[in-house]
Amino acid sequence: MFIGAPGRGKSSLLKSWLVRGDDLNFVVFDLKGELWRTTAGHRATVGRVIRFDLTSMAGDAVDPLDTDDRGVAQAIIEIFLPSSTGGKSDYFN
Repeated sequence: MFIGAPGRGKSSLLKSWLVRGDDLNFVVFDLKGELWRTTAGHRATVGRVIRFDLTSMAGDAVDPLDTDDRGVAQAIIEIFLPSSTGGKSDYFN
């Protein structure tokens, strides 16, 4: 997770990882869309690129109420909110 004031180089650092990290998976919240515009073409040569754009009907979408997509929605939820393991997990000690 990157947190910092504007102009501190967060996007520049992440952009270099997106271009060089061909064997890595990323989840990026790119509100301005600049990382998408500059890296999606390269990332698409490596693997599938999914874009959720809440301001447009274009791109990918997940409807959590659609029974066919429930497994996908549940998998996404588990990534961001792993189930409790008694206070210890791979993410937190």
